[in-house]
Order: sequence, then C-alpha cells, then structure tokens
Amino acid sequence: MNKNKKLLNNTLIFAIGSIGTKLINILMVPIYTYLMTKSQYGSVDLFITTINMLAPIVGFSIADAVFRFTLDDEYNSDTVLSNGVALTLFGTVAFVFASGLFYIITGRPNLLFIAVMVMANVFVMLFLNYFRGTGLIRLFIVFSLIFAALNALLTAFGIIYGPTHVTGFIIGYILSAIITIFLMVVCSKCYRQIKISKIKKPIMRELLMYSIPLIPNAFAWWFTQDAAKFFILIFVGASGNGLYAVASKVPALVTIFYGIFSQAWQISAVDEFKSEDASEFYSETFAKLFSWLIVVVALALLVLRPLMGVIVQASYYDAWQNIGFLLVSAVFSNLSAFVGTTYIAAKQTRDIMTTTFIGLIANLVFSVILIPIFGVQGAGLGSMLGFALVLWIRIVKTKKLVPIKVNLLTTLSSLGIVFAMIAANYIPEVPVRYISLVVLLVLVTLLNVRTMLLRKKG
Repeated sequence: MNKNKKLLNNTLIFAIGSIGTKLINILMVPIYTYLMTKSQYGSVDLFITTINMLAPIVGFSIADAVFRFTLDDEYNSDTVLSNGVALTLFGTVAFVFASGLFYIITGRPNLLFIAVMVMANVFVMLFLNYFRGTGLIRLFIVFSLIFAALNALLTAFGIIYGPTHVTGFIIGYILSAIITIFLMVVCSKCYRQIKISKIKKPIMRELLMYSIPLIPNAFAWWFTQDAAKFFILIFVGASGNGLYAVASKVPALVTIFYGIFSQAWQISAVDEFKSEDASEFYSETFAKLFSWLIVVVALALLVLRPLMGVIVQASYYDAWQNIGFLLVSAVFSNLSAFVGTTYIAAKQTRDIMTTTFIGLIANLVFSVILIPIFGVQGAGLGSMLGFALVLWIRIVKTKKLVPIKVNLLTTLSSLGIVFAMIAANYIPEVPVRYISLVVLLVLVTLLNVRTMLLRKKG
C-alpha cells in the first residue's frame, strides 16, 4: 500500500471510531441533564475536567511515549509495553495511596474518587495507544467504542440506582474503565507481552525523557486556547465570555475533524520520517491539509449568519462576529499541531513544549493589547496571531529535521480571500452580502481544488 493510500485508509478507520465515540457522548448529554440537577451535572463535569487535567501528570504522559516507541523498529514492543506499564503503575498507585491518606486524615473522599478514576483512565489510554502504535488499529477503534458505550450505560445506571447521583456516576465510570481494560488485555492477549524481566532503567529513562515535556505542553496548549477567557472577563464582563464560549463551538468542529486525521497522520509521519522523500510527503500532506481546512472555513463563513440565527437564542446571535477570526485561528492551530508531529517523529518533544510556551506568551500579550480595544473580537484576533506565530516558528525550526515547503502564493491568497469573507459578512444588504460571499467561496475553492484532489504515487 502506498503512503498516501495508507494515510487515507487510516484516516477513514479512525473517523469511524472517533465519530462513533463522539456520537455516544453527544447522545448522553440530554440523558445526563434529565437525570441530574444543574449542580449535580456541574459536579460530574468538574470530576471529568479534573481527571483530564491530572491524567498526564499522574501517568507521566507515558501512553504517548508507548505509542511513539512501539512505532520504532529498534525497540521491541514487549519491552516498551512492559516498561510503560511499570511507570504507569508507579505513578497511579502513588497517587491513589496519597489520596487514601488524604481521605483518612480529612474524611473527604473526593480526591480518592478522582485518583481511582484517573488510574482507570490512564490505563485505558495506555493500552489504546499500544494498539495504535503496533498497528492494531481495528482493536484501537473497537475498544474505544466499547469504552464509550460501557461508560454511557454504566454511568446512567449508576446515576439512577447509585447511593447518590454523583457517586453512582463515579462508580459507573470506574467500572466501565476496569471492564474495558480487562477486555483489552484478555482479547488482545497483550498480557503475554508484559514481563518483569524486560523492565529496564535505561528504557524507562528514555520513555520519561520523551513524555515528560509533553505534560507542561498539554497545559500550555490548553491555556493558549483558553487564556483569552480570563481577559474577556476582566475587560468585557461575563456576558462577553458567554458570547465567546458560543462562538468557540463552531471552530471546535474544525478541530474535531483534524483530531481524526491527526491520529492517522502521526503513524504516517513516523513511518516516513527517515525516508528519502520525507520532505516531499510532509509538504504535500501539509498543502492538502491547508487547502481542505481553508475551504471548510470558507463554507462556514458562507452559512455563518443564517446558521447562528437558527441554532442559538436571539441574545447570542451577535456571537457570529467573533467566529471568523476563531475559524482562522483553528486553521493555524491545527497546522501547528501538524508540523509539531515532526518533533514527535524525531523524539524531540522539548521543542514542542518550547514553541507552545512561545505561543502562550504571545497569546497573553495579544489578549492584553487587543481585547481592551476590540472587545471580544480582540480575543479571536489575538488567538489567531498567537497560533500563526507558533506555526511560523515550527516551520522554521523543523527545517533541520524535515523541511516543509509552503506555497506562499496560494497560502497568502487563500487567507486574503477568507479575510475578505469575514469582512463581507458585515455588509448590511443581504443580497449583496451573499453574492460577495459566494463569489469569494468559488475563488478560494478554485485556488485550492487542484491541491485538494492531487494524488501522487508513492
């Protein structure tokens, strides 16, 4: 199978799993809100947010290292998994033990609940990434769906029949993770690969050197995306944050679809990193990704105002004014993540962390300057400029690894047309507005269609 076809096939396979799991999660929202009060649902959401924040720290982001190292021929997958399990056990057991002491001293079980949930979550992610790294993609998809389905069923059951709604949810979450882990280990027979004799300090050190820089990077990337909310609250007020939160939902859809592609791309990026035509393959994929993203953004800008009139209440309608820059920000964010995969392939995760922190600082500076001047729109503009800076720095810095060639004429022309569409949305005359938007959409599509459909051999 050639590299382009492999990337496409893997993307389609990951799409099935990702869409399935997200669909399950979306369908559970009305069920949860029906079964729980606002305060109960808020408590559950806080538990999940806390788990997502703590998991990389407690598990040392070892799941990411296991994925990357199992892709390398020089590392035996049994050795990688054995050392990954050992490190994950050390981190999670220590956290559970510390949480148990906290419970004994204070009598408050919340942290202990969180610790057990984190432990269960980390091990699910560890084995899923092991499947992905060893090419067992169908197992990755199947067990992702099983975990999502079990989680939905058991948490709903726990909410209804548990001692309290929140406690029942927690018990259901933990049970769904434990059952999923058991099924993964037994069905894949990967327990045969976990051997104490293969646990070595040098291997653990290598895994940690790769994974630890990913921990602050995850926080910095999250903060880069959400830091503007604090400044909106200070300079505009809570109502501005409400508009910004609504506006952020549309660009988030673009990021979801990139997330599906990125799971397949990470495999191809590592596979082709040392090939003779790596630069050509990376550059071609970058160009295709940009073209698809920019046309999707243009389509979103065409239907932006009528769509907002349908899906949100009248008081939130003005959020459309903030979406344009956030859509372009999402393009730069996803392209930055794409180029950042080069660091993953080269195992230079420190550079991922460094460039992300530069983006974080830039985003903070832009927010402080632009939000007082432009209000909520300044947040979107600052986010866009921050991620554009990260993208530019990463393209420059990765030249020594795999040069990614960018067609500046097509890129800048496409961005210029998209900015024109953002401006066209402000035209008060409806017919003129949509004629302008359609013409601009056709132009940006014609400019990118050849790249979008281009297929090379190899």
